[in-house]
Amino acid sequence: MSLFSSDDSGQQRFSADDFRIEDLPFKPSSIIKWAIIIGSILLTALLINVLRGIYTDLLWFESIGYRTVYLKILTTKLMLFVFGAIASTLITTPSLIFTYRGTLGTLIDTIPAEIQPIIERVIKVVIGIAILVIAITFGTMLASEWEILLRFVNDVDFTRLSSDTGQIVQATEPVFNKNIGFYVFDMPMFILMQNWLQGVMIATLIASAAVYFVNISLRGEDLTVGLTPKILGFASVLIGIFLTIMTLGYWIDIYELLFSSSGAIFGAAYTDLNARLPALRLIVVLGFILSAIFVANIRIQSQRLILFGLGIWIAAAFVVGQGYPTVVQRFQVDPNELSKEMEYIPRSIEFTRQGFALDRIDEREYSFSPSMDANMVEANLETIDNIRLWDHRPLQDVYNQKQFFRAYYQFVDVDVDRYVVDGQYKQVMLGARELFSENLPESSQSWINKHLQFTHGYGIAMSPVTEFTPEGQPEFFVRDIPPKLEDGILDAPNLEITQPQVYYGEHTDRYVIVNSNEMEFDYPAVDSELPVRTKYAGDGGVQLSSIFRKIAYAWEFADINIMISGAISPESKIQYSRDITERIQKISPFLDLDKDPYLVVADGKLYWILDAYTTSNYYPYSEPYNGEFNYIRNSVKIVVDAYHGSANFYISDSSDPIIQTYAKVFPGLFKDIDQMPNNLRDHVRYPQDFFSIQAEKYLLYHMTDTTEFYNKEDPWSIPSELFHEEEQIMEPYYVIMKLPGEDKEEFVLLMPFTPPDKPNLVAWIAARSDNDRGQYGSLVSFIFPKGTPVDGPEQIEARIDNDFTIKQQFTLLCQRGAKCIRGNLLVIPIMQESEDSMKATLLYAEPLYIQAETIDFPELKQVILADANKVVMSDNLDSALAELLGYEGDPASIRSKATQQISGDANPESDESLLDRQVEAIQEIIENLQIDLTDLEKDLEKLLDTVGGGK
Repeated sequence: MSLFSSDDSGQQRFSADDFRIEDLPFKPSSIIKWAIIIGSILLTALLINVLRGIYTDLLWFESIGYRTVYLKILTTKLMLFVFGAIASTLITTPSLIFTYRGTLGTLIDTIPAEIQPIIERVIKVVIGIAILVIAITFGTMLASEWEILLRFVNDVDFTRLSSDTGQIVQATEPVFNKNIGFYVFDMPMFILMQNWLQGVMIATLIASAAVYFVNISLRGEDLTVGLTPKILGFASVLIGIFLTIMTLGYWIDIYELLFSSSGAIFGAAYTDLNARLPALRLIVVLGFILSAIFVANIRIQSQRLILFGLGIWIAAAFVVGQGYPTVVQRFQVDPNELSKEMEYIPRSIEFTRQGFALDRIDEREYSFSPSMDANMVEANLETIDNIRLWDHRPLQDVYNQKQFFRAYYQFVDVDVDRYVVDGQYKQVMLGARELFSENLPESSQSWINKHLQFTHGYGIAMSPVTEFTPEGQPEFFVRDIPPKLEDGILDAPNLEITQPQVYYGEHTDRYVIVNSNEMEFDYPAVDSELPVRTKYAGDGGVQLSSIFRKIAYAWEFADINIMISGAISPESKIQYSRDITERIQKISPFLDLDKDPYLVVADGKLYWILDAYTTSNYYPYSEPYNGEFNYIRNSVKIVVDAYHGSANFYISDSSDPIIQTYAKVFPGLFKDIDQMPNNLRDHVRYPQDFFSIQAEKYLLYHMTDTTEFYNKEDPWSIPSELFHEEEQIMEPYYVIMKLPGEDKEEFVLLMPFTPPDKPNLVAWIAARSDNDRGQYGSLVSFIFPKGTPVDGPEQIEARIDNDFTIKQQFTLLCQRGAKCIRGNLLVIPIMQESEDSMKATLLYAEPLYIQAETIDFPELKQVILADANKVVMSDNLDSALAELLGYEGDPASIRSKATQQISGDANPESDESLLDRQVEAIQEIIENLQIDLTDLEKDLEKLLDTVGGGK
């Protein structure tokens, strides 16, 4: 029978009386059944995949010795998920059931009687699905914040050294007198739970409203008809609970005033404490009162009471919470800002300096000498010997041209470090030769090659930062395959490499399988077409000892070859997550990593050192860095073995309460820095990322006087420099230099400062890296006397551009087909200390590279040096230094003979002999010019002959 019948006009219309389930081409029950079956299959597949991921992760963590770390994180996530799912279900279910039952009734007569039970069943199923979705969503949401819970449960108080008593006391904030740990560890937990409860309640209210709307619509009634006294009472309770949660949010807002950015400074200022604070307290009290009234309304069941209470709440939030503070700010604070904020500005200065460890900076002033003298050269020979002429970017290009040997090798990065070579403390640059199996020839791109044979990189290249050949290439300390020391190095046992394989590095992003039936490619032989092969003998990787593991990893990497390849034996190991940054993030996702891991050679092996940070954005009164965090410490040094893949975590700042908390959470993960082997600890360095952040905050927060800070009387900026003929912000750079008050050179990280609108230098800051006297991590700021003009990098760049002689040389060097690359301009303090004073000058150094336009193969051709009075350019550092100092002897002897040749104290030169030498020098210049002129005339004659013949 048709589902439609005709009316008097002949048009068809739907007839409920004519409807029969049997007339449908399908049965609704069968649809529900199949939906349940398909859903169950999908959920089962999803569950199996999750369990598979847990299983492979467990194997991976067990292989590197951090199984307990993974289980702690996993169990915490699972616990939070279960708690979140159950709690949200307990909140949502009663509301939906009550709403559903409270709105049941006879459906409209246009719905066939036979389909009404099906509709009711569908509604129940949808309600069940909604409860399940809400449970999974809010369970997952809570589980993702596992770190907040662990920090909350294991929190450690912040302490400080009392300036009055010299004792360790609680570090508290000045408004509510709470320990800083309350904000760093507890506040995030309170905010999380308030947001989570608020989200659950919003979801519950929306779902309940949807059920109410559907049921009332199916009954064909007006929406207000369904608002029975019971429904009104229940809705009032829900609103009361929601209002309580909102009020908790306002209670949290009271403490979040310490992170306000509405005043003249970051943190609670005059308006926050004298207007917003009392307003928030009033709103909190009012909120709890209204919540109690709404809950009591379950008996009164008044719709007007609900509307009246909500109106009062909204009015209070806007008028008291927003209007009153705005009026106070505009009419009391703005006209008298400095006097009103005078009490609060020092708080922001003090706590920002604490948050970024700027309070540890030792600030010093010293006199400035405009030019170097012989005594300064003699006192700073090791500094001059380590001036970094090789920039890491051109040097990386050179390494990739001179030391790659095969297309599948590449240097991903070049790092700066220091080693003792032939008894001298030398700054060097080095890089690992990593494997790029994607660069294998197309015919060699087999699965066996990519995953079983070509498994690792090999060896390093290392060169001193100052030295280069007459052809403009680096002088190497370590080079070639297999790695060897350069001829002439007599004493450098720390550079001998016995295990050069790089299984774990910065580009090891593919999984490989070692100890297979296939021998691994080790390195290309020099004297044979056949490569040298090897078999892995390390500890890295998960053993594929069973078919179950093979299946799990075949699924993990979507690669069935892992399961079916006959080349894989029970002794084979699969190595993955070999990228060192990814590896450490997987082990310790709660740490922030520095973007520049660096390579270290120690005991004949290769290691990577990574710097890790602990951060928080809840340090009271501390102004955030780029809106991200307002507390940071370089608390951990991580060492990864390039062969075995093992990772060791060393606490480098034990005073940090956050790392103390993580040490409680994960016992056994962290070691004290004193447990790091000395041959590795000798290469620990102050990280550039951390230093850059501190330097940027120090630009403003070196000012500690309240009025000076408010008026921004003495802000600093980071200077600019030229690189590739383009202006860029100067980056921190490592130098070996002798700091004032010290008797020997050390490895420091340096950054100069200038005023915002002027190019003159005003100060520089150094971070110390050597630890032989326990000085690692200390910061020293050297401030030039005010009123003393000191050239900054931009002024030196301009002086180089304006120098007529250098400009001519640029013209000759940078001809068609070649381009000149001006490297980093380094500002190097040259110190001299006497019994009664300390003075310094600045030596500026900039390398000049020549590079063909068709290939990235730079050559270091010239060295530019300058002081406050003179700028010179020459073929090497010795001759440039000699020219800068006016020394006319053999440039190679300039260092050893500096005092006797330049100072004139030992053999003072008469005016007559000095005049004779100047005349001789001028005559030599004239002779050279005559020779050049003769050569040019000959070239011109040849050119004219050629042109004449062509005509």
